Amino acid sequence: MQGKNHVALALAIPLATAYIGPAILPGTLPAWGGLILGSLAPDIDGGGSIVYVGDLLPRKITPNPIRAALNGLGKTASDIIRSIFGHRKALHWPAWGLLLASIGVAMNLDWLVWFGIGYMLHILGDSLTKSGVPLLGPVITTDISFSPMVTGKFVESMFGVLLWGFVAWRLAVSVLPGSAWLWQMLYKFGGSFL
Repeated sequence: MQGKNHVALALAIPLATAYIGPAILPGTLPAWGGLILGSLAPDIDGGGSIVYVGDLLPRKITPNPIRAALNGLGKTASDIIRSIFGHRKALHWPAWGLLLASIGVAMNLDWLVWFGIGYMLHILGDSLTKSGVPLLGPVITTDISFSPMVTGKFVESMFGVLLWGFVAWRLAVSVLPGSAWLWQMLYKFGGSFL
């Protein structure tokens, strides 16, 4: 799965929990950040978008040599990690996400709990691709796949569009209207014209 669709899946699953019971959502901005970063973290072994840290910095205020150096360091680290672990091998075991979430619970670190959840959701997303992942690792390292979807092809793109559509809809209809900070912001904005 592509990174943008991993993020969409990681956001969609917690937002969808409201349909089966009380919504289970990250409670703080760092927790949301942990969820998003966790949903990208397993691909540190693949040389994908997560390793290009320089590209995450604002282009207008970050000099190109600094961005290029950060991207080079990220790519080098990714290449080393890939040479040790391979792609979609040991770093794609759900046990890592479970371990991180458990440490987060034990240390009362909400962001780490959600990082671990995002990590596991990344692996769930990769299990929806044709190549699959070692879902039962480290015990059984055979790749398991639940669909014939191919990364970067039309079906995955449509799946991503549906996920992002759902995320936008849930945020627009359910989450944002109930947010106290949104109503305060609208009140202040509206009050300035009265």
